[in-house]
Amino acid sequence: MTVAEVLVSVRKFDGRLHWHHPMARLGEDEHGVWLGAQAGTVYSKGEVGPVYTN
Repeated sequence: MTVAEVLVSVRKFDGRLHWHHPMARLGEDEHGVWLGAQAGTVYSKGEVGPVYTN
């Protein structure tokens, strides 16, 4: 299986950037596309710098 990296960008109703972070595309089935993020993935919020997760 090949894993592709995708950038998830969540925007607010008015179009402003909210959360954005990389995830791995794990696969696809009848329910949709499955994405996963490893522990320690760096999330960024809006135009602010990175927000680190545990």
